[in-house]
Amino acid sequence: MPVLIVYGEYDTTANATPDRGDPLPTFSVPALYDAIPGSHQLLVKVDCAGHQIVWEGQHKNLHNLSKYWLKHTKVDGKTQGLFDMAEDGTLSPTPAGAPG
Repeated sequence: MPVLIVYGEYDTTANATPDRGDPLPTFSVPALYDAIPGSHQLLVKVDCAGHQIVWEGQHKNLHNLSKYWLKHTKVDGKTQGLFDMAEDGTLSPTPAGAPG
C-alpha cells in the first residue's frame, strides 16, 4: 500500500515529547514512518508549518503534493524516502542523520 506522510516542521501536536513538557504521550512522525512496512512510502517535513498546514501559508504546496500523490502515487518521480519541502514547494532529500 503506498503511503504518504506529511507533517509540519513546527508540529508539536504530532511530535509530542515529554522532555519539552508536552502533556501528550510521546509520539514521533518519523518513528511512525519507520514502523510502516513496505518500500512505497514518502515522509515529507514541510518547512515553516505547524500542525494545521491546511490553514497555514504552506497550504497550496500541501494541496499540490497531495493531489499529485493521489494521481500518480509518487512525487517528483520519488516513491520512497524522507524529504523536506521548502516554502517554494521544492522537495529535497532530508540530510542523513537528521530526524525525518
